[in-house]
Amino acid sequence: MKNKVLIYKPKDILKANRLIGEFMGLKFEDDSWFKKSSKMYHSSLLGYSSLWDAIMPVVEKIENIGVHITIEPHHCRIFWWYSKNKNTTFEGNSCGKWKEPREPFDSIGGKHYSRDVGVGVTAEKINTQTKIEAVFNNVVYFLEWYKLNVKK
Repeated sequence: MKNKVLIYKPKDILKANRLIGEFMGLKFEDDSWFKKSSKMYHSSLLGYSSLWDAIMPVVEKIENIGVHITIEPHHCRIFWWYSKNKNTTFEGNSCGKWKEPREPFDSIGGKHYSRDVGVGVTAEKINTQTKIEAVFNNVVYFLEWYKLNVKK
């Protein structure tokens, strides 16, 4: 099976920038324009697909809700567990009981999700040309899932 190399088109980057921008709290006036400090800006200026200073606060916010993102020399991996209803308790001899209610992104009792994106030519099913594109791709992948399953 041939591995897929992702190359983003400008319109896809704009759409992804909006998705990420909304997650980060930006308020969009239409598909591409957002307001910040009473000035209008185009979403192409956000730089999530090409600037580490732009994408890393997004990675940190995603990690803060319980998602794991690893960035390594030749790939980026994202994984998480999720359950809408946390009724699972853990009883151990020395650990005692987990407190209820459980967090939705806790690993106990949730469904596991994961995705790897390679950089360059790798054994991963999905590859990008640069490391930041791999991170950007996994961020977008998670936020699309998040919008459908958590923040409807």
